[in-house]
Amino acid sequence: MARDKYEERYDLLTRGVGPHGSVGAESVGWSGGKCSTTMYSRRLGPYFGELKDGGVVVDKWTVDFKTGYNLVVHGPMVDVTLPPKTIDKFDGQISDVMLIGLQGSFQAMALKKRTDPKWSGLDSVSLDLYCDLWRQAGARIGKRIGNEIHWEDGAVSEIPDEAHRYLPDHEADAVLHG
Repeated sequence: MARDKYEERYDLLTRGVGPHGSVGAESVGWSGGKCSTTMYSRRLGPYFGELKDGGVVVDKWTVDFKTGYNLVVHGPMVDVTLPPKTIDKFDGQISDVMLIGLQGSFQAMALKKRTDPKWSGLDSVSLDLYCDLWRQAGARIGKRIGNEIHWEDGAVSEIPDEAHRYLPDHEADAVLHG
């Protein structure tokens, strides 16, 4: 079966906020650490087959832009290696030498954390807490079960054969929900 040709490697697939949001993926790397990648595509469906069975999809496409932007910049990051219900607070300890080396928004975020330890922009949270946060903002959440994505809203998206993954007929997210 052509679906067997996918490399199931991701624990999480996300699509960013609004029409310019790109697809991202998170997985536990071979060394047990977290790996991230960004696909410069706005289409989520072609990557469903690369999600591990039981993996999660967070589609932020329909989240209000201002809400989504604030969550991306000021909210915590996901760490798929953390146990459920875990918050890994960044302690804000950034050396002056490191701070000088940081550029643009990275430097601004480091300064923000240094001056406001309660700010969560550099903290990390477990996948379940990350999903809760984005669900509250209006994102669609789905889970891979076999060769389908089962969405919390009751919809089911079939994972297309690998050879047909980029065809519009099989693009599960061509119709926006919201």
